[in-house]
Amino acid sequence: MPDFRAGQIIPLRYKSQEVKAIIIDPNGLGPDKPSIGMGFRGMDRHIGIPQSTLTRRVMQIEGDKYLELPSGSAFRVMQINAEDGNEYLVLEATDWAALALDWAKNPGKLRKPARDGLIEFLAWFAAEGIYAQAYTILKRVYTREDDQRVQNWIMSRETGKPARAEWGWEVQEKDPRKPLRLLDKLRLPGPLRHGCRHHERNLG
Repeated sequence: MPDFRAGQIIPLRYKSQEVKAIIIDPNGLGPDKPSIGMGFRGMDRHIGIPQSTLTRRVMQIEGDKYLELPSGSAFRVMQINAEDGNEYLVLEATDWAALALDWAKNPGKLRKPARDGLIEFLAWFAAEGIYAQAYTILKRVYTREDDQRVQNWIMSRETGKPARAEWGWEVQEKDPRKPLRLLDKLRLPGPLRHGCRHHERNLG
């Protein structure tokens, strides 16, 4: 049985960057089905909204913390001690998606670069989610290799060039309590790399 722990860090990929996802509750969606969130720290770089701006929008309601948006929508904020020794203010993953959509539609004083960052965040994970769901239906499973290929494809579509790095995973076998680490594999040698061709489809 997998050993999931509150505060366990899961390295995800967003574009060419690593996003730290954090387990909120090991059984949040059912037995051995953990609920996942992301912290203000780190997400500020990915969506272009400073951590201080996010923190200023946190308010206390009946003992619980919520992040309130210009629209009036509020999202539950949890304080979690992660296994890297840091304390994070965390929103559950689906709340991040709902927050990005709400704030992009009702930006208030939010500047355009930050609004664009929210939209790009949604677009990336929406595309990945469609592939993940479709592959799961077709193959009954969505593997780590599938995920790497899909993310490289999304990245190549976004940049207009072939993905130049494949992302690999390394499990710390000596100490099972250590988090997984996301590593860049070595790039292909020049002759092989230059021999790759990128085929774009003209969808008209």
